[in-house]
Amino acid sequence: MVEGVFINFVPYNNSKCTGESIGIGYSFQLDQSQQCIPGISESSQFTFNQSQTLTQDVGMTVNLFGLIASIDYYSSSTCSPQSKVNSTAYKHNGCYLIQLQSIQQWSQIIIIESNDNPLPISTDSPYALVYSQYTSEQSCQQSSSPSSSSYQYYYTISNNSTIEIDQQPPSLLFTCSTNQQPTLSIDCNVQEGQEDCKTLDIGYQCINNNNNIYSSQQC
Repeated sequence: MVEGVFINFVPYNNSKCTGESIGIGYSFQLDQSQQCIPGISESSQFTFNQSQTLTQDVGMTVNLFGLIASIDYYSSSTCSPQSKVNSTAYKHNGCYLIQLQSIQQWSQIIIIESNDNPLPISTDSPYALVYSQYTSEQSCQQSSSPSSSSYQYYYTISNNSTIEIDQQPPSLLFTCSTNQQPTLSIDCNVQEGQEDCKTLDIGYQCINNNNNIYSSQQC
């Protein structure tokens, strides 16, 4: 396996993956060890609270066969073979309805090779949030953006995106504040008169989530 190979899930709001890229995008790094990525799966719950990020006992591995990406999902954060629950395969440049963290999103699969940092998931919209996950505290602390040295994956949420978990309220609105901090607003719909919504600053720098997995959350 060539180092510096990344699989990007570029988000769209239609089944042809055309127009502006908007929504939740993912970038996974491939490596020779086919490492287990804890805390994320098809059915894991999307969280924004740093204390909840890796409390779910799930995981996934990402493999590459030519221009086809294969993803295995596990009901264990160590990806033990007996805990494997599902597998999916995606072809480079294909448009698929992806489910990750219990959220469905049309995504174009882009397989890229880079000698340094992964390329941006999308350049159409600024990000309201970038979540990055590492296996090294030093890399997490030193990097202002996802770095290929020990980063496992990152996901982005485009600015002013509204997300409903399991298609149910409350709705979550993500923005990047004027001081460059990711901000979450819960059930904010001024047009319907819901102006008394709850707004949270959800940015943080490099914490030890669990079992020496480190993460940061920023614009």
